[in-house]
Amino acid sequence: MATSHHVNLSGMKGLNTPRMHPLIVPVWIHHRSNSSNKLSTYILPDEQSDTCFVKEELLQRLDVSGPEVELKLSTVLGEKVITSQRNKGLVVHGYNEEVEIPLPKSYSRPSIPAKS
Repeated sequence: MATSHHVNLSGMKGLNTPRMHPLIVPVWIHHRSNSSNKLSTYILPDEQSDTCFVKEELLQRLDVSGPEVELKLSTVLGEKVITSQRNKGLVVHGYNEEVEIPLPKSYSRPSIPAKS
């Protein structure tokens, strides 16, 4: 059985062409060393990606930093080398706060573009 993280809006009134929208999940995020500094944000799960990216602005608000690294970013459009900050120890909670999910190593980006 396959899992899709997209919602098809083709049956909605006013839409001329079918669109697929990624699943957007509201969560609380904090660093494992400071659970009192918890911020509300959104995640976009992507089963096609093997890496976790976090906006620099969110890391600054969490007061989290890590070493600077260079990454080779590969997409269907090509490859490029980017400078990023590697972070460990980020944790997300569902809004019901019953489930805590530690994130793998994450990398900072000034922005995370998404197509709507």
